[in-house]
Amino acid sequence: MYAKQIMRERRERLSRLLAVWLMSVSWSAAAVGQGDTTSVNVSGTLIDAPECTFASNDVRVDFGDEVITHLVNTGKYIQDIPYELTCNNLSQPGLKMTIKGTSAAFNSLLFSTSNPSLGILIFTNKGDDISPNSEIKFTYGEQPGLTAGLIDNNSTSLQAGYFTGTATLVISYQ
Repeated sequence: MYAKQIMRERRERLSRLLAVWLMSVSWSAAAVGQGDTTSVNVSGTLIDAPECTFASNDVRVDFGDEVITHLVNTGKYIQDIPYELTCNNLSQPGLKMTIKGTSAAFNSLLFSTSNPSLGILIFTNKGDDISPNSEIKFTYGEQPGLTAGLIDNNSTSLQAGYFTGTATLVISYQ
């Protein structure tokens, strides 16, 4: 019996709400009917990702076999990132490059390496630092030069040994 009463009260409440809503809709329709009308036409052109390719699917930056641990933060270990980009049939020249990667645990502005106390700083030929997963806007034909530098975590001792690090270059429209 109690459940039937609750259901009846809910139906009555819903009926009142529906009546109020219908009155507001009819009032709105009457107000719109009193003025002028016009059509809204929407159009556009869908474009796909830019047709760009890198000359190599595997860009390598090799710091060599003799990286001296206590010289890492001196600027001695800096290498250009040798990439070549070719684009065809661009719908616009404005592009952006995203450098996807994982941040070093000790500094979010650096890319991580297999050595937890060593990070990679990537920067442009204009001197702008590029943190992991950030974007660089540029015009095709004026691609930014990229450079990688080794940076260690000053608060820990840098262990000697082989290291690796990876990032992914992604090209898209601005």
